[in-house]
Amino acid sequence: ARGLSPCCNLLGLEELDCTSCNSVEDTMLEFLHRLFIAPPGLVRAALPSGPLPERVERVATELWQTRSRWAPPLQIKNYYAEYLETWTQLRPQLELCTQAELLLQRLEQ
Repeated sequence: ARGLSPCCNLLGLEELDCTSCNSVEDTMLEFLHRLFIAPPGLVRAALPSGPLPERVERVATELWQTRSRWAPPLQIKNYYAEYLETWTQLRPQLELCTQAELLLQRLEQ
């Protein structure tokens, strides 16, 4: 997750291929997927509108203050070369936000 945290600030990020990165947690990939879909609460697949955990809220706010809503969606491939959009089931949004908050907290330490 540490290596992917800078992705939260890449406004023009369009594709993230983690096929060769077996140490990347699915939670972080799912978080980035939902983060880049749209601002929180704008569409069902994005992060929820809130309240969000502190670090998740900060990351989402900073990204969407400058990222265009019309930017192409982020395409993410996991270790098995599967695009996240084709995963059969993503984690519930609030559960994912809680897990992402813990990951972001660990990265700050």
